[in-house]
Amino acid sequence: MSSYRLAGIPMDHLQAEVAAFPLASEAALALGPLALSPHMAGETGSLWRRAEGMLVVRFPGFSLDELVAIRDQFWFDGGAPVPLHAYVRRLAEAFLVAQGAVATPRMPGAGEFLGWGEVAAVRRAWYWMSVSLPPDLLLGALGGAESFPGGVDLLSGPVAKHLLESGFAEMHLHIGAGLNFSQLWLLAMVRAGEPALKANAFATPGAELNGGADFAPWILRAALARRLIVEFLSTNSRHETFGDWLQRVALPETADRMGPGDALMLAGALEDLRRGRLGCPGWAYASLQSIYRQLRGPEAEERDLRSLPAINPDIDGTSELVLVKRVLDTLRLRNDPTLATLFWQMVRVRGLFYRHIVQRPMTRGLLWFVRFYGRSSPSRQNASMEKLLACAAELNGRGRGLRSLEIRTAPWAHGAQMRQMVDGLDAAARSWTLPPARGAMEWNGNPLELGLVFHFTKGRGGGAGEGVPKAHWRGSHADPCPGRENPNGLRYAHWFNEKRREARALSWLLTSFPLSLGIFRGVDVCTDELGVPTWVVKPLLEHVRRASRVASASLAQFCGRHLPPLHQTIHAGEDFVHLQTGLRNVDEVVEKLGLGEGDRIGHGVALGIDPADWAVRAGRLLVAREDRLADLVWEWAGYGSGACVAPPGRASYIEREIAVLSERMFDQARPPRELERLMLQLCNEWDLYAVGFPEAPRRGADAEPRTLLHRFLTDAKVFERGREQVWVDPAGEVETLRELQRCVRRKVAARRIAVEVNPTSNLLIGDLSDLRQHPLWRMRPPRGDGDAPGVPLCIGSDDPLVFASNLPQEYQFLCDALTLAGLSQEEMRQWIDSCRVCGLEHRFTLPATGRAPLASLNDSRGMGCSLLV
Repeated sequence: MSSYRLAGIPMDHLQAEVAAFPLASEAALALGPLALSPHMAGETGSLWRRAEGMLVVRFPGFSLDELVAIRDQFWFDGGAPVPLHAYVRRLAEAFLVAQGAVATPRMPGAGEFLGWGEVAAVRRAWYWMSVSLPPDLLLGALGGAESFPGGVDLLSGPVAKHLLESGFAEMHLHIGAGLNFSQLWLLAMVRAGEPALKANAFATPGAELNGGADFAPWILRAALARRLIVEFLSTNSRHETFGDWLQRVALPETADRMGPGDALMLAGALEDLRRGRLGCPGWAYASLQSIYRQLRGPEAEERDLRSLPAINPDIDGTSELVLVKRVLDTLRLRNDPTLATLFWQMVRVRGLFYRHIVQRPMTRGLLWFVRFYGRSSPSRQNASMEKLLACAAELNGRGRGLRSLEIRTAPWAHGAQMRQMVDGLDAAARSWTLPPARGAMEWNGNPLELGLVFHFTKGRGGGAGEGVPKAHWRGSHADPCPGRENPNGLRYAHWFNEKRREARALSWLLTSFPLSLGIFRGVDVCTDELGVPTWVVKPLLEHVRRASRVASASLAQFCGRHLPPLHQTIHAGEDFVHLQTGLRNVDEVVEKLGLGEGDRIGHGVALGIDPADWAVRAGRLLVAREDRLADLVWEWAGYGSGACVAPPGRASYIEREIAVLSERMFDQARPPRELERLMLQLCNEWDLYAVGFPEAPRRGADAEPRTLLHRFLTDAKVFERGREQVWVDPAGEVETLRELQRCVRRKVAARRIAVEVNPTSNLLIGDLSDLRQHPLWRMRPPRGDGDAPGVPLCIGSDDPLVFASNLPQEYQFLCDALTLAGLSQEEMRQWIDSCRVCGLEHRFTLPATGRAPLASLNDSRGMGCSLLV
């Protein structure tokens, strides 16, 4: 039994973290160095000591000599101190090459002429740098005096041309993370002065800056400094330093306009930023917000930034690039310590915020991801759904071949809000079909299709979301003990009742306004996969899909319009402790939720993980007793149905294990058949209703308190014993896992269910270290040499903001992984194209050509079919 856990650490990630430390770390913010001294003079020595302390913990297996060598390569240049403006330029030139309006990646030490494999490795190295630092910081350091690149082009010519000419679909995008960081930062700059943004708005477990509680005060100070720097540069003063200008112009004008007290408070906030310590009292936060609102004025600062000389006015969305470039040019030409200090501290706050939003690698699982996904919410609350939609379309291929765009968001408990959203999205989609002068949303003459997927979000409760999960899931949604999460004494009843309101609102939307099916195209279940089991969400999905079938049939009968019912796309097989649990979760959503042709599974990485490699890397595992019992009962049922073939001796072994586990959980050994019946009853609405779910346990003459289902749902002791952990060694289960995986993969392939692969998302959430190790290669082997039929695969971006990527880049990263794996260019093209075609074939969206606006057709005064109940 192995007790070792193996992890792969990309060298490119380590190098990027070392390079980013002086620009995006708490230590750098506290110390505020303006130069890096190879003699460790000044703040450099303290900065390295803090960096070393972080690196040896996060990157075990590397020696101190290796860490020092990487530091020396990036931080220093000869024997003289390196000013930060020179450091950033060296860093930018090491990783990027300016090519007119765009930049292309390069690798430190790489030659000028590279082969296919070397170019792929260069793009991979750049990706890890883009996870550590905001790319626009390095872009601002490139280019000449009159122009600079506005973005990084990661697409090779053949990939970009093929996507443009053939078209592709985006079917896995959570709209809340469908923008890039530059856009989010501008939203944060606007939001920083709003009273609704409280001082602790960004507090989340595991975050830097006091668990995120200090982010809003720091962002506000950075916004104040940014506003003043923009105003200073707009004056085009070539002789006065920023410090002199503050004392002569900015602070006196503030005193005149707002009063001496506000001027002193502004000076104090700038001093906080300079020292890297929050000195102003907490109560001053609201006053600083008021000062910022007045400094910013009614007009956005984009006009100020575009009025700066020596910029390219044809590049859109480059305000931060303009600012970075102007400040760096100024600092290269003259000594201005106040400008340098406040600018680099502002850069560090921005860099810390970037790392607060973009998922940090090396920690696997959805609980870690959920923290990052929610961190952008306070900044983007002002952005309308139409604005987020436009950002998502632009980021994921608008004008570059994007043919279909599906966005996902959580429903509200009020149907009227959802109707308004559907009408708004429909109007936005219609505006795309018009022929604007620039960026027409066209694909070979066809308008871009738009679809909306509402998803039910899972969450386990019990303090998990706050980073303080109670022992053994106490107080979670699974805990039936009254007075905790479920006051009515039934497992998951509280969560179910909350989501039932959302399901009813969705059903009302469909039956009252059936033409909403033109935009509302699917339902999903996502977020914490392990937090809520499939049997709990099954009635919710059935309720909504039933309403969609009624709406579709009514439109056909009364209106002569044919809009298909909703499809399903379910997150499953992405997060698990034991691989067998991931396979069981995939099989359950297929069987219990009735997935079929046209439906999809989100992620599904359990279908492709190599069991032998996984068992070696995972080592010995701790698995909850009830999860282990459910896994073995599911396996036993598979053998009984003939779907799987048990390895020699396996059937008798799992029967003994089921007896032991069930005895400890239920105080009596239960035969596998009875436990299989329990799992079937959990997925039957009438059986659940018979025991009182979700309202309250039935008692008296109508109750069946002795049934296993009743005990499982209500007995606190059964719950507590089920959440106790048992040790499992997967090394002896490799052949079993192979057989179970083949069985589930055959089922998915036979039903033509597509699996939505999100490469970068899977890379970080699954801690895969390299896309060459991605399970998708076993799900659909590029050379057709797998041990089971290949499953249909389509590519999505998932959360571009959180994973610092977008859909065209995901295609490129997969091409690079195939190239690095040794496949020919022809093999690579064929495999990638099969995924592209699968995405188009399995998209949920419908053509918008010739369809009247939903807002008018949904009006009950004009359509009898909109009065359906």
